[in-house]
Amino acid sequence: MRPRQAQRIGRVKQLRPCFGALLVFFVSVGGCGRHESPAAPVALPALERPAFALSVPEDQRILVPKTALVKRGGVPAVFVLREGQARLRMIKSGRTVGDRIEILSGLMGDETLILGDLQPVHDGSPIQVK
Repeated sequence: MRPRQAQRIGRVKQLRPCFGALLVFFVSVGGCGRHESPAAPVALPALERPAFALSVPEDQRILVPKTALVKRGGVPAVFVLREGQARLRMIKSGRTVGDRIEILSGLMGDETLILGDLQPVHDGSPIQVK
């Protein structure tokens, strides 16, 4: 029995590393033709999410709502709102204090965090604050 041949669907145009505990890559595949035109970027609708603005003096610990935390590839992270987009930021969490969790590293203390249902949110997702 012969193994099936893979069908060629295009050439790899871009390979960029993705955040995560494992080494994962996003691959952009283009057509095989000589005169291919670049694909137009897809405009994603902005997701509406609540936000939490941090304002913490340097000598105090950073406490954020538990709803701001996500795990991507088994690594704890938060989404920071920057220029209307969600930016994934790896963090190191500490103790839990009520409904908040202490952030030991990864945040400066002056960011705006995205809250709510973070499952569909990815790095670069357009965000509209509710």
